[in-house]
Amino acid sequence: MQKLLYIAAAMLCGVAAEASAADLSIFSLSDDTGHIWNFPTQGLTMTPVGDSLVVTSADGSTVSLDLFHLSKGGFSSDNLSGIHSHLFPSDACTVYSISGVYAGSFHSVSEAKAALPAGVYILHTPSVTHKLILK
Repeated sequence: MQKLLYIAAAMLCGVAAEASAADLSIFSLSDDTGHIWNFPTQGLTMTPVGDSLVVTSADGSTVSLDLFHLSKGGFSSDNLSGIHSHLFPSDACTVYSISGVYAGSFHSVSEAKAALPAGVYILHTPSVTHKLILK
């Protein structure tokens, strides 16, 4: 258990440095139920405490998350006009052409990428909307 917490802490330190270097201002975590938490990276601290990850925002608000139920995490920029930079390959998605024509619903983003012909698409998942270019 201790080893898991140290690995999680080390990863979080590394990704925080990556986020500031790349101007990524939002950190998102989701759990195995699909609930998503979005945190501004400015002043964000994450501390493993027992079996939980305590996330504290710059304004002092805290959230305690069960480490064993966290499933995904990623950074994005809040200045992308509604199209986010992180996309999880296992997310179910609905796909539309850039003209808004329904192209299908898929069990995962990976499945959609494999099934769709070359083109430009908009993928909508429970957590993000993403532009996809297939060549």
